[in-house]
Amino acid sequence: MGSTEILKGRVGQTVPLEQAQQAARHCGLNILAVLKSAVGDLGLVSSVVKVDGFVNCVDTFTDHPLVINGCSDLFVEVFGSEIGSHARAAVGCNSLPLGASVEVAAVFEIRE
Repeated sequence: MGSTEILKGRVGQTVPLEQAQQAARHCGLNILAVLKSAVGDLGLVSSVVKVDGFVNCVDTFTDHPLVINGCSDLFVEVFGSEIGSHARAAVGCNSLPLGASVEVAAVFEIRE
C-alpha cells in the first residue's frame, strides 16, 4: 500500500487478518508522518497516550485487538515500550469512511 492507498473491504470477509494488521500498521505510519509534520521532531514525543482502532468487519469477527496490534506494535517499535505503550480501544463496526478496512486515531503527549 502506498501512502494514499486505502485498504477497502470487510475483515473476515474479503480482507484476511494479516492484511488488516498491515493496514493498521500503515495507519500508524501515516499518523507518525502527520505528527512529525506538526511537531517537527518525533523525539519530542514524551508519551503515546491512547490509540483508538476501528475495524470494518463481519459480525462474527472477534480479533479486533489483533488487528490494531499492527499500529500499537509500530508505536512501541518507534518509541520504545516506556514511551510507546498506551491505553487502547479496538472495536468492530459495520462500515468506515470510503470503505476502509481499518481506521486509527491516536493521542500523543509532546514535550515543550
